[in-house]
Amino acid sequence: MKEKRIRPEWTVGATDYIRRFLMSDDVVFEWGAGRSTIWLAERAKSVHTVESDPERYTAVAMELGLRGLTNATVYFADESRIFAHTILCWKRKFHMMAINERGNYSRLECAIMAVRRGFRGSLIVLNDSDNPAHHQEAEYLTDWTAKGGRRERYYDQDNGNEWETSVYSRP
Repeated sequence: MKEKRIRPEWTVGATDYIRRFLMSDDVVFEWGAGRSTIWLAERAKSVHTVESDPERYTAVAMELGLRGLTNATVYFADESRIFAHTILCWKRKFHMMAINERGNYSRLECAIMAVRRGFRGSLIVLNDSDNPAHHQEAEYLTDWTAKGGRRERYYDQDNGNEWETSVYSRP
């Protein structure tokens, strides 16, 4: 039986942009596990994801196992002071970092950590970037790209709901 293709929670335009950017030897970090974790694991060398919801953590970890995707690991962190800083467990820089988390954790702190752990040419993906509740992280990353980078904004609509995914890069 053929496995169902997974599409990330990002907008279609952002997903297409990331598909063109991502290489098979890239290393990715995500805050917030989900369909994007599976999708990234099918394309990148390795994916490190931190999740705060125990049910989502279990579901994504099981799906990775069922698909035989051993290059992705989901970590559980349910304390806000640990969640954003989980990326500091690695001394390396990441080719791409995605901020997908919709819980009560500081997406702004995740954005700050992403800037610290990226390098020239890496991407930072901010899902749901047009949500007024997330304006601080969008402003922070836009300011970061003002120093020689880019912000690509992609919009989508599904069942009457509109949302935006922004992709930030620094040349």
